Amino acid sequence: MIRAFPASGPNGAVALTRMGTPSMNITLHIGAHRTATTTFQHYLGTRTDMLTQQSALLWGPGRTRKGLINGLYHAAPQGWKARKDARKARGRVRLQVRQAAMSGIEHLIVSDENMIGSTWQCIRSGRLYPSIGERLARLGDAFGQDINRVVLSIRSQELWWASAMAYAVSRGHPVPSGQTMTKIADDTRSWRDVITDVSCAIPDADLRVITFEEFAGQPHQTLAVAADVDAPLDPTVPWLNRSPDRRALRILLQERGRTLT
Repeated sequence: MIRAFPASGPNGAVALTRMGTPSMNITLHIGAHRTATTTFQHYLGTRTDMLTQQSALLWGPGRTRKGLINGLYHAAPQGWKARKDARKARGRVRLQVRQAAMSGIEHLIVSDENMIGSTWQCIRSGRLYPSIGERLARLGDAFGQDINRVVLSIRSQELWWASAMAYAVSRGHPVPSGQTMTKIADDTRSWRDVITDVSCAIPDADLRVITFEEFAGQPHQTLAVAADVDAPLDPTVPWLNRSPDRRALRILLQERGRTLT
């Protein structure tokens, strides 16, 4: 089921029940990049007491990128070592999910935009998240298909590409060539195709699509959509990981001995 949400709030969730394990809802907040995901993760990371009071738990990049799913995305999964690493990753995920449920957690939120790829992979291929389906299928297998909700945030496509390129360059990647930009402009893949891939990869999940334009600066609303957790608006929440503007990019490139035309 696919739902597009305005910033007004969610509907109910479906609990997962496993034999011998208390019921627990699992939400994957998968990004995309450049849609205020870091702000959302920071917001939750500084409000652990609020989450605890509502029996919710966040697994952010500090957990997912430090061993939890290592080995899940081998480029050549048919190799012996790749299969072994993938089995270990599945085992880690399932064990830690069970431990969270047994500790009384009712809603687990797994938030990491790198679960679906990277902005540089998109730029290099000239396509929006070309491997998102395969990556989420492996993630769904690791969770034992017990994911009951997926939240995808999207952004006006031309602005997303501009933000992705600016951020990639600020992180040390080269300025995309004219050929790369032409390839991106000519490609027909859109957010609709990304949404279709997500739906096919985890077909039993309640897929909720939100927009950067409505939800940026409102992480409490993203939380409501992701986990039905009520939280007040906090106007002091910082906007993190913003892409540099043209002037800042020129300065960065000049420091590297390059220019921006």
